Amino acid sequence: SNYSWGFVEGADTVYRKRCDSEITTDDSSNSGLRLCWHTGPNLGGYRCGSSIGLNSEKTFVRFIYHVD
Repeated sequence: SNYSWGFVEGADTVYRKRCDSEITTDDSSNSGLRLCWHTGPNLGGYRCGSSIGLNSEKTFVRFIYHVD
């Protein structure tokens, strides 16, 4: 299945296909504040800020922090 989840700045539009892939330049629609991860097996996170195409990238690591 092609699912994903992520974050954008509050008023920004999400351009979601399989992941938020349309806004890719540093000066457009707060691209540095976007995150999108695929949720399917064997897929990485597609975008971290302005860095995109990270599905097979080995230098980015996903962490989730939780505080009560």
